[in-house]
Amino acid sequence: MATKIKLLYDISLQISASQKAGLYRVADELFCRLAAHPEIEIYPCIGTTKGCARDYLSDCGLLHLLERTVTLPHMRFAVKRELFGVRCKENLFRILYQHKYTEILSAFDIYFSPFLPVSPFVYSSGIKSALFIHDVIPLACPHFSTPEFCRRYASWMSDVAADLIFFNSEYSKCDFFKYATLPQSAVTFKTGLAAGESFRPLTNSRLIKSVKRKYNISAETYFLGLSADSPRKNFLHLIKSFCCFARQNPENKSALVIAGSNTEKIKSRLREIENYKNFASRIIFTGYVDNADLAPLYNGALAFVYPSLYEGFGLPVLEAMQCGTPVICADNSSLPEVGGKAPLYISADDEQETAAALKTISDNESLRQTLSELGKKQAENFNWRQTIETIVKGFKNVCSM
Repeated sequence: MATKIKLLYDISLQISASQKAGLYRVADELFCRLAAHPEIEIYPCIGTTKGCARDYLSDCGLLHLLERTVTLPHMRFAVKRELFGVRCKENLFRILYQHKYTEILSAFDIYFSPFLPVSPFVYSSGIKSALFIHDVIPLACPHFSTPEFCRRYASWMSDVAADLIFFNSEYSKCDFFKYATLPQSAVTFKTGLAAGESFRPLTNSRLIKSVKRKYNISAETYFLGLSADSPRKNFLHLIKSFCCFARQNPENKSALVIAGSNTEKIKSRLREIENYKNFASRIIFTGYVDNADLAPLYNGALAFVYPSLYEGFGLPVLEAMQCGTPVICADNSSLPEVGGKAPLYISADDEQETAAALKTISDNESLRQTLSELGKKQAENFNWRQTIETIVKGFKNVCSM
């Protein structure tokens, strides 16, 4: 048997997250599946003490990897920033720690970051490096981020010198090359992503009802919107469209469920919405949803509605399709690449169009069944086995160079 690739996997951000949304779930899946791959010998990497990784590794069922965990304290200080004082501190850390880190990193074949910028310590050490780019939103759509974060992100992108870069979609890859350049020797792969195995059609109506009760969803039928709130997710548009739909169809008593954390900003703007008070009791904010409850929520919905203004991939669309839930989603960025012919597409800036889509889905059971079948078929194009094999192929490619 060939020698295994000694992979240093950076779990720094994963161990600090208490409420895990899409990218964190992706990073967890990649970590667990690479740890099980017969050609990979994985070593978790963190910027703090080993003990900080204990709970995370235990939750992954990989506590035995605690002894293998590699600690690189202060490595994050070496990520380029704009402020002069911070830059001076980073340069000092590089002088003090570069030799030490180069010695540690030399024991491994490749370093992999699932979404964080790669430290210059890594680039300067001689180890092969790999990075996963999920999107370039702060560059493509700077109005969705703070000016400071956009500057930092632009600085990170200008410093990218990884040997290997994975992109989750062709759209993300094309967008990246609009704003950044890579060394000529860099290798790129489009991997796609996948939804977890828990996302599947459910026949257990008791489970679905139990989850509805848990999140105070009393309506018999509901539309589902899911994501941590951000202006990019376009929830205000969705709520306005739902109020328009409810006003135009008084006989329809469906609810709108907004599932996800950090919805305080959107709640503070609800008074701007015409007729919101008339339908407030039918608009439910669940807050953060436990991962185990996501599939039942998808399964219980009339449709999943995703009017996002920009996505590097759009994992919730894939999760919904894999559950057999009809999807209404925006026709922009990477979403048609993920959805294929399965969703009912909308322009995401026309409330009447979105309201009409809600009515179409609500009134037409035959269409819902058709979209459900199309979605399940489209979801078959995305699976973790294929994604992991593409990533391992990339590792083997650069390690042999």
